[in-house]
Amino acid sequence: MGLDIGAVKIDYLDSPSGAAYRFAWHLAGQWDDRVWNVRSEGNAFMEFDFDHLVDVAEEYISSESLGSADAHQVMRWVRNLPWRRDVVMLHLNW
Repeated sequence: MGLDIGAVKIDYLDSPSGAAYRFAWHLAGQWDDRVWNVRSEGNAFMEFDFDHLVDVAEEYISSESLGSADAHQVMRWVRNLPWRRDVVMLHLNW
């Protein structure tokens, strides 16, 4: 067994606005046992696969009773994240 070592480089994204921004805050405040995540003092690293984040977004849209325009904004933000092989790791800092 070998030891893999990688350097983490964070490319900060432009902050979303409106409903997508509120969804990002929702992610920051949630602990999701279905994804790899690490949290400490106002920081979270969360690794999502595309299908799971779409499910989380759909659950959020439903639970918040978002209208069509806000729902589209959330889903557009999810689709436009920098996916690599259907995986994205987000660093959320507050």
